[in-house]
Amino acid sequence: MDGIFPDEIQAPLRRPGKFARRTRRKASGPQQLRICKLSGEVVAKTDTHRHRTPMDLLTYLEPVCGVSKYRIRLLRDGQRLRENGSRRLSSAEDLQVVLLPYVRTNSNSQVSRNLREALYEQDTAKLKKLLWRPVDPNTTFPRYLPRPITALEFALLNQGPRTKTVLLTLLEAKAALDRPDNQGMLCTALKHGEDECVRLLLKHRADPNGSKNRIMPIDVACQRRPEQGSFQREAPKTVAMLLSAKADVQPMLRDANSWAMQPTPRDYLDYIHPRTLASTVSLVRAAVMHANPTFMQQLVETAENANVCILPACLCSAAYGGNEHAVLWLLNAQAAVDSHICHLVLRGAHHLLFSVHARRTALALAAGRGHCGIVAMLLRARADPNTRLDGQTALLQAAAHGAPEIVVCSILKAAGEVNREDSFGRTALRLALLYRKPPDLQVVQALLQAKADKQHRDQFGRTPLSIAAQKLDGALLNLMQDDAMQE
Repeated sequence: MDGIFPDEIQAPLRRPGKFARRTRRKASGPQQLRICKLSGEVVAKTDTHRHRTPMDLLTYLEPVCGVSKYRIRLLRDGQRLRENGSRRLSSAEDLQVVLLPYVRTNSNSQVSRNLREALYEQDTAKLKKLLWRPVDPNTTFPRYLPRPITALEFALLNQGPRTKTVLLTLLEAKAALDRPDNQGMLCTALKHGEDECVRLLLKHRADPNGSKNRIMPIDVACQRRPEQGSFQREAPKTVAMLLSAKADVQPMLRDANSWAMQPTPRDYLDYIHPRTLASTVSLVRAAVMHANPTFMQQLVETAENANVCILPACLCSAAYGGNEHAVLWLLNAQAAVDSHICHLVLRGAHHLLFSVHARRTALALAAGRGHCGIVAMLLRARADPNTRLDGQTALLQAAAHGAPEIVVCSILKAAGEVNREDSFGRTALRLALLYRKPPDLQVVQALLQAKADKQHRDQFGRTPLSIAAQKLDGALLNLMQDDAMQE
């Protein structure tokens, strides 16, 4: 029996299955890395997990040391720690930090010539190699007339596909924007139409009021004109960026030329950068869309003192842009609810401020853009939906530009004439069928319920019913035929 039933039966060893639970090794706690000077003074203590590479650590040390990363060198056991190395940092040993001075250069030195060539060729790899030497990013080139220019100016004036990249490299190397030589950087970027460079300079805290003469960056931004054949459909971006950076608009507003279409030049600056009412309208377009109402209030107050009626342009700009708060404030400021303006002004053609052609009311502009809240606000203020300027009413604009059903219904409830014609004899129903792909059946139904004429013939001999037949849309045809049977 003992041989058959042994006292101790050893069970076979079983390996864990594929989905068996395993005990994970606990992650090691944060490891402190000390960075010291050669004298032993501790500069910083940081967690090694925060800095995966030496370049990340150099970026972290920039504000601590007060210099750019291109001047910082890290040593480990007396050997330089390469900034482009991929080796992970550890806390086994302390690191030493050394701050290098800039290489001494002059206008005829090889280093200066290499820097100028790198900027001219927009060779960022060569430029970074020079900055690691380190070369001063504020180097000036005195051989250029009528005055020496800095590396930042050289990079900005040298237009090319990598202008922004070169400019960013110099700014990361702590090129000083507050130097007197760099006071006109924003004006230069605006003159050349470099919007991304303007954004980059403002991000690095360029002075929004910095200039080498009395013409401010806000002046240059407002005087920019769109290219021929194209218009800015939105508010001027550069003007809005300068206003967000707290640019001072008072010097521009206090100038009498800013309120006249035909200014009187006083010196050569007025010939080069003339302040006119057209540039003030550009400021209006950006101010009414800005979150801070202070700029719009300053414009209105100064316009009243200058005896210039700027309220219509403000109200039309706010309605076109969809700023309900600005519209409400302007209506409370006694702006005429039926204010109208040449709609091309709101797309960049500021010189057409007093043009009698292509005029639109604030209601028509808001309806064409589909701003439901502003349309309702203007209608509550007793705006006339049937005002016909240049052959367009608010309902025609809403139908032609794909406004939602709520906008169309609001205008119809305010006694908008559904069969009013434009300058080509087209009605709202005709425009809604022609310009919508596919047509909005809810808008069509709203127009039909308002007794829109399906048989109205325009100057081209077409009717809404014939256009609906050409669409080959069964739902649209059924809607039109059902309405005809009800009649």
